[in-house]
This record gives sequence, structure tokens and C-alpha cells, in this order.
Amino acid sequence: ELSDIVSDITYAKTGYAFIIDGEGVMLAHPDREMVRTQDRTLEKAENDPAQKGLADMMHLMIEGRSGIGEYTYKGVTKYAGYAPVQGTNWSMALTAPRAEVFEGIERLQQILLLAGIILALISVLAALLIADRLHKPILKLTRAAEMFSTGNLDVELDVRQKNEIGVLAGAFSAIAVNMSNILRSIHTASEQVASGSKQIADSSSDLAQGSTEQASAL
Repeated sequence: ELSDIVSDITYAKTGYAFIIDGEGVMLAHPDREMVRTQDRTLEKAENDPAQKGLADMMHLMIEGRSGIGEYTYKGVTKYAGYAPVQGTNWSMALTAPRAEVFEGIERLQQILLLAGIILALISVLAALLIADRLHKPILKLTRAAEMFSTGNLDVELDVRQKNEIGVLAGAFSAIAVNMSNILRSIHTASEQVASGSKQIADSSSDLAQGSTEQASAL
């Protein structure tokens, strides 16, 4: 009856539970033969170096401790959680192959790896898109600066971005307009100066002619 109760406790695909007493004798196990013969699993494990992990775990179970153990049984690496059965000198363990215990974790690792690759691709595409959006207006600003350096202020910057680059493009356009206005003002002033100079030259010529006539009269 105890083995029937234990048989209902499972984990993963092939995980099962078992109970041993204070001497390491099997009291409940899905394999009824081990119970019928009162299999002394601890003694067998102690005499087999390959089962040292199982022997160490069963000693801890006999001491009434709780914990997790790793061992190899019939060539299969297993993990087990164990705890004492209150009110008795028994201890119960739930064991399963390592591959089954970590199956969910390995699947999660695969999912995370795939998600990481997808996110990396998205990040690369986003970076290329952002770089392209930044490259074009910066190239326009560079060309405008080159035109400024040659004295050509006939620059039109069609940059509609509202970020720092858009502000910089607006500043470039304002500089071009202001410089054009300044040059026009200088050109107008130059024309006025030239006109005044011509008038002064004409007056000087008339004065020189009058002086010559006076000198001749004298």
C-alpha cells in the first residue's frame, strides 16, 4: 500500500519517489521487487565506487536531513530532493534523470538564445536606420560648410528634423541669410561710397579748372 502511494508521486517523464528506513532498507519503491526483498540499497551503494554519490545522499537521508543530491545509478546521472518523514525514522526522496530535470531549463535557454539573436538583428536594423537618418542631414551640413568656406552663401538646407541636427541646420540657414544681408548692406554702402567719391572727384576737377582760369586771369 505504501508503494502504491509512492508510485503516484512522479516528476518529469520517468521521475519517481522512494522511501528508506533508518538502516537504508527500501520500504517503498515503484519497483515492488526491491520492497519485497527489502533491498539494502545503501549497502550496495557503499560497495560500489560508481554509486558514491548515492551512498552519500542516503547517509544524509538517514540522518534526517533535507536537501538535494546528485548521483549516478545504473549509468544514469540523476538529481534527487529528499526530506525526512515526520514521526518516523524514514526518509523520502524524489528522483529523476538530470536530462529531464534540466529539460525545461535547456528549452528556456534555447528560447532565450533565439530571442537574443532576434533582438540583436532588430538592434542592428534599428542602428542602421538611425545611422541613415543621421547620415543624410549631416552630409548636407558638411556640404553647406564647404560652400561657406568658398564664400558661396547660396545654400538651402532642407532638414526638417526636430532634434539637435535640425537645430544645427536652422542655425546654418540663419547664418547664410544673415551673411547675405550683411554682404548686401556692404555692397550698397560700397556703391554709395563710390558715388560720393565720383562727386568729390567731379568737384575737385571743377575746382581745379576754376583755379586754372583764375591763375590765367591773374
